[in-house]
Amino acid sequence: MYAPDWQFRKELLQDEREIWSADNKKARRLRAEALKKFRNQLMTGIPSNEDERGLRNLARQLKEKKVIVKCFTRHPLHAKLYLTFNQTEFAGKIGFLGSSNLTYAGLEKNGELNIDVLDQEPCENLSKWFEDKWQDQFSVDISQEIISLIEESWAGEELLPPYRIYMKMAYHLSEDARKGLTDFYIPNELKNVLFDFQSAAVRIAARHVYHRDGVLIGDVVGLGKTLMAIATAKILEEEHGWQSLILCPKNLEAMWDEHIQKWGVRGRVIPISQVQQKLPTLKRHHIVIIDESHNLRNPLGKRYQIVKDYILQNDSKCILLSATPYNKTYKDLSSQLGLFIDSDADLGIRPNRFLKEAGEHFEGFVSSLKAFEESPYPEDWQQLMAQFLVRRTRSFIKENYGKKSKSGRYYIEATTEGKKFFPERVAKTISYEVDEQYKRLFSEEVVDMINDLKLARYDLNQYKKKNLIGLSEEEENLFKDLERSRAHPKGFCRINLFKRLESSGFAFLQSVQRHILRNCIFIYAIENRQDLIVGEKGGEVIADAFDDKEGGMIGFSEESEETSWFFTDFDSFYKKAEEAYKKYKERNSRSLRWISSSYFTDKLKADLKKDIEQFISLLKMSKNWNPEKDLKLKKLEELLKNRKEEKALVFTQSRETAEYLKKQLQNRRLQNLNLITGGMDNIQPIIKRFSPVSNEFDIKKSEESEIDILITTDVLSEGQNLQDCNTIINYDLPWAIIKLIQRVGRIDRIGQESDKIFCHSFMPDENLERQIKLRSRIQNRLRENAEVIGTDEQFFENERQILIDLYNEKSETLEKEMADDIDLSSFALEIWNKGIKKDPTLEEKVKNMPDVVHSSKEIEKKNQSEGVLLFAKSHINNYLLYLNEEGKSIKEDQMSILKLAECQPDTRPLKRTKKHYEIVKSGLEDIQESFSRFGLSNRLGTSRNPRRKLFEKLDDISKKDEAEKQIMDDIYHFPLSNEAENTLKRMFRRKISDTEVFNLVREKHRNETLVNKKEAKRMDEKPRIICSMGLLKKAI
Repeated sequence: MYAPDWQFRKELLQDEREIWSADNKKARRLRAEALKKFRNQLMTGIPSNEDERGLRNLARQLKEKKVIVKCFTRHPLHAKLYLTFNQTEFAGKIGFLGSSNLTYAGLEKNGELNIDVLDQEPCENLSKWFEDKWQDQFSVDISQEIISLIEESWAGEELLPPYRIYMKMAYHLSEDARKGLTDFYIPNELKNVLFDFQSAAVRIAARHVYHRDGVLIGDVVGLGKTLMAIATAKILEEEHGWQSLILCPKNLEAMWDEHIQKWGVRGRVIPISQVQQKLPTLKRHHIVIIDESHNLRNPLGKRYQIVKDYILQNDSKCILLSATPYNKTYKDLSSQLGLFIDSDADLGIRPNRFLKEAGEHFEGFVSSLKAFEESPYPEDWQQLMAQFLVRRTRSFIKENYGKKSKSGRYYIEATTEGKKFFPERVAKTISYEVDEQYKRLFSEEVVDMINDLKLARYDLNQYKKKNLIGLSEEEENLFKDLERSRAHPKGFCRINLFKRLESSGFAFLQSVQRHILRNCIFIYAIENRQDLIVGEKGGEVIADAFDDKEGGMIGFSEESEETSWFFTDFDSFYKKAEEAYKKYKERNSRSLRWISSSYFTDKLKADLKKDIEQFISLLKMSKNWNPEKDLKLKKLEELLKNRKEEKALVFTQSRETAEYLKKQLQNRRLQNLNLITGGMDNIQPIIKRFSPVSNEFDIKKSEESEIDILITTDVLSEGQNLQDCNTIINYDLPWAIIKLIQRVGRIDRIGQESDKIFCHSFMPDENLERQIKLRSRIQNRLRENAEVIGTDEQFFENERQILIDLYNEKSETLEKEMADDIDLSSFALEIWNKGIKKDPTLEEKVKNMPDVVHSSKEIEKKNQSEGVLLFAKSHINNYLLYLNEEGKSIKEDQMSILKLAECQPDTRPLKRTKKHYEIVKSGLEDIQESFSRFGLSNRLGTSRNPRRKLFEKLDDISKKDEAEKQIMDDIYHFPLSNEAENTLKRMFRRKISDTEVFNLVREKHRNETLVNKKEAKRMDEKPRIICSMGLLKKAI
């Protein structure tokens, strides 16, 4: 008699009479329970060659009727009887009666008590007793079912197609995405507006937000992340009544306002630049949407802290939007996730590869964001990204959601939007001759002069006098801010000077003049024992907040920085600086941060003067810049005048260059031209006039004319719809290829009607290698000085080929996407969807496949090693390993391993190697050893976790009764139920009294609804085998 599971036993015991009653329904259920347990036993543990032989022998004996297995279902049967029948004259029947179960433990391992029965009469009675049970109508033959279970298991003799294993991996890896698709529904007003790929992302994102407090929607540029965020927020608003707060760059504020009004999303929009003023007193919003979230990558920045504090204090959920969630380092990603995740919060997943390598040396919670930040391994970050990131590339969308027209072009389709085609990207190089006035500046000599600058204003702490006493609290904090920003702004400043030099001689000379003026302002203050200006109140220190990308400086008005004047002597600059300082003191004193110049050594003034001398030398090299001799400008003029009627979007890295181009092109009679740079208050009217169709703007009703040429900086490289235009012109090249892709993404967006989009890039004729060499020269100096720069400013050797390809008009450069730059869950989901679309019967086949199954296939690449792909799973983690023939892990990058498993439905299965099970055993034991060593860390979670809060409140009670002690014990060992967790969150947020909280907790504990004990048991289960695939060079 098979003992049913605890739930069924509980149902049976509700009426004791039911135990001894029998009917067909109960018999069928008990039979199913017995077979289910046998099936589960086949999926437990680690297979071996010996076990395989044993199971195959059993199946063969069952088929030959040498063995028959029945399940007795009339009533519970606890007897253990073994009968042997000997046909010789010397012995008849022999019975063995006792406590031994028919198991390995019962027959070999445990201490059991049995007695042999040799007398024939008792043996006959035992035989009759057995025969009665055997022939009972409720003794059900399950031999055939056991045969089937063995044959479909890992021990079956028929070779399983490798494609089934591949699909089983995809099924499990896409679990999160599939649940998102079934758990959430698109609001009616958006159903026919969203494309299929957007609809999928929205529902997956909603699941992440609801279950994990946040998501990062990281689709590449041009795929509609703004609308996806709106739809995600709308789903959660309709289901839970949640309101949204949108934080975005200032230039996107009007666009977001229009979106939330159009789609009826309840909430408000605040520019990210205003968070320090507005968030501390803002009411609670349940969802915080952060557009261009990669701009909040610095956890030490004040804006970052203000935003994080608001999110944590209000228990808000997060929707982060960024086409570049990480650039050169994965910590860019963890910093953004850190906005809504405490660094020591229990994520439920762990950086397995890092922990394996770290051994016992890692201290801290192993399932925390902090642990992931220690890991340099991509496979660990893929595990983290699978939990929080939804990211697809343009090529991924084309391949998985696109359809092909008769002309061969790919398109996607939505009910109200119709067909939207993917245009071809075409790279064009504009070669220009370097004129003499520019040649004098764009030289190794000038680069060396930039490298030798002291840049004292950007490292004031270096000049701080020792043992200062009597500092106010404000001054102490200011020096701390200066220390925190050390080296970081110097690198930015040096890079930006070189960017100006690459951009245009005019922009570079204007920047040089501003540096001289600012140094002179400091010198004036020092010589007159006045305070130095170091930033804005409520903002960063000037060294940290200086944004030379757009030419401005905190606290310095544009009026005072007008550089239509041109000096080449110190005295003239000094006189101008004196006027400027007095204006700031008079007009802006209260809004600025000041510090006494007496706190700094004389070396500050000396280094300021040294830089002025260098800067003046640069001015004298090309003091009379003549636009008429600017050959690069002339090339741009020709390109714009010779274009057809299409619009053109001109990008430059420098605001000064943008203003210079606008003025000079207007002087040369180019019409319908405008400008957008950083710092402009409302750019939406200009954007709508330039791209009216994509922004749903009726240009005929406008009092101003349509814009055909728009000059801009990279302020427009993010977040705007400009697809009325099909031509990009890079007047100067960004240092990071991602910036170039972002620029193209402004016009290569859903809704682009042109068959082709053109990307013209200006490059110096026959001087590209020289430009690359000069960039490297700057980079080397920054490394020598340990000057930190932002990831967007980094230029690496592997990007050298990109510039060369661009110069040679290789358009594939503009399609640059990492093959693995997709979240694993989305990638696996599309494998699964494609498979079941091609063969609908496959869905049930894969879902019903038992675990531990395996197959083998031939290796496709010659240089690939033989081995086994092992997929294992615990409650908290997926493990996908590539094991060599010795069972050692040689790869744990889940994306690349899943690609190694790729095969077709007709891929021929190969017979496994004799070492297959040994390899699998070695891999699983390695996984389990790591799991056991680190266990489940941080049981109670962080200070934000209601479970910890409740535990600490109970712990504060001086005299606890037995019920309270039991509640504390349960809370410590088991997770809260979802309902209890949500209720406690609301109570703690509303600051409900401890008495009311304790009353609710006692009631839920009595009703067994406080904690989830079944879930905790699953959390402690060791990783188990799901499936494996052998990779062989040839058939065995």
